[in-house]
Amino acid sequence: MENCENFAGLRVLTKAPPIADDTLETESPMARRRSSSGTLQRALVRIVPGGLRTLARLSRPRALALGRSVGRLGFRLASKARTSALRNVAFAFPELDPAARRALAIRCFEHWGAVTFDFLRCSRLDPAAVLELVTRIDGVKEHADPILASGRGIVAVGAHLGAIDLFGRFAAARGVKLTVVTRDPDDPEFRALVKDLRESGGYQTIDRQGGAALRKLVVALKQGEVVGILPDQNADDLFVPFFAAPAGVADGAAQLALRTGAAVVPAFCLRNDDDTYHIVVRPPILPDPEAPDKDAEIRRITEAFTREFEAVIRTAPEQYLWLHNRWKGAFEERNRSKWPSGHDFDVLKARWESGA
Repeated sequence: MENCENFAGLRVLTKAPPIADDTLETESPMARRRSSSGTLQRALVRIVPGGLRTLARLSRPRALALGRSVGRLGFRLASKARTSALRNVAFAFPELDPAARRALAIRCFEHWGAVTFDFLRCSRLDPAAVLELVTRIDGVKEHADPILASGRGIVAVGAHLGAIDLFGRFAAARGVKLTVVTRDPDDPEFRALVKDLRESGGYQTIDRQGGAALRKLVVALKQGEVVGILPDQNADDLFVPFFAAPAGVADGAAQLALRTGAAVVPAFCLRNDDDTYHIVVRPPILPDPEAPDKDAEIRRITEAFTREFEAVIRTAPEQYLWLHNRWKGAFEERNRSKWPSGHDFDVLKARWESGA
């Protein structure tokens, strides 16, 4: 989980809108965005604790229903996120008609509203209660447990899909030593609040921008622990096929695996129709330390787990974070040369820009 903005309910609140100002600029647009974001984050510091107390008084079905209502409201009011969701869905599923695309986008907002409220509620649950929410487990015994038993580390890669935080809580409840790579909020008080909410699940978090982050992750993996990374948002590292068009993917997971010998294991927590959860762990992708071309090996690993991401997303497309402008970087002219062969940049860019 990259940052607090990846929980969609908080995402809308922590993204600052552009500021219209005809006065002389005395600071950069980036500084103004950070300032506005910080203001909202400080407001959330005051709001969230009271919200947690309110959620604690609600039954879980009522809390999730409220989350879905907030999601539907977000679809109506958050025009930028709505536009991104509709464009992403149209691009990924060209076979759907406009009505079906809109319905899928609305379900996406509803899903993220529900799991955001569940994330907040779960901060007060003990490990046994977390485990009770998981009614189906696929691939853990076959693909993850043998690796952990061997003492080999695991780079657990996930997409922004399903219930991100609950997977970490599930792993911790089973006794797994897990460190999740995050991007922490700017405001110190809000940063502390989000860190407490996350780490109440029994796993550790580490800010990816921290100076000692890489060293700590390498040590954890060499000690046979698990490092969780979500590499599926805009990045300029690599562009690999995702729903038939290259998309930017961070290459840090593959680099960590190649450096430490850890296995890369795609892992997900999906929400079931009855609001229980389903853990999905896919077969490991093993790095080849003897590969003569390290860059090619990093690409191979990244392409492999991205294929797994797409396959699992297709089973529950409404649970993917389509609100994020997934292909934005892919169609920037400066990244054309990074595309893999076999994809027509101009044709795909025209289809992307048409929103169809």
